[in-house]
Amino acid sequence: MRFETEPGEQMQVDFTIIRRGHDPLLAFVATLGWSRAIYVVFSRREDSAAWCSEIEKALRFFGGTPRKLLFDNAKTIIQERDVYGPGEHRWNPALLNLAERYGFTPKVCRPYGARTKGKVERFNHCLKNSFVVPFAASLN
Repeated sequence: MRFETEPGEQMQVDFTIIRRGHDPLLAFVATLGWSRAIYVVFSRREDSAAWCSEIEKALRFFGGTPRKLLFDNAKTIIQERDVYGPGEHRWNPALLNLAERYGFTPKVCRPYGARTKGKVERFNHCLKNSFVVPFAASLN
């Protein structure tokens, strides 16, 4: 079932693993809910500073801030679920600072509910299986 949002309502964000091991390669991906416009950048780390930096760059790239940013349950984003009651989470302080500065509300998917962020997850699959692997194979 497709879930649609109004323009300016939601941006789905995620880090996906492209390569594991000694020299890992990650990709930060942001997808706008209504237009499906995508911002992607490769990274070597996924700490809270990387999340905040890449979110800020994505917002600048898109030229605005959606009302909500949708995350998965990464420990660098959400420190504890439902700590203040149902749906009231303890967020990473750096993320809350960024949310206040840019005026968005952070939202989190249910645990093991990756389809809740289907737009960004679909692009992650495409990135890993249709772009990175064929590109790497063509370099050999």
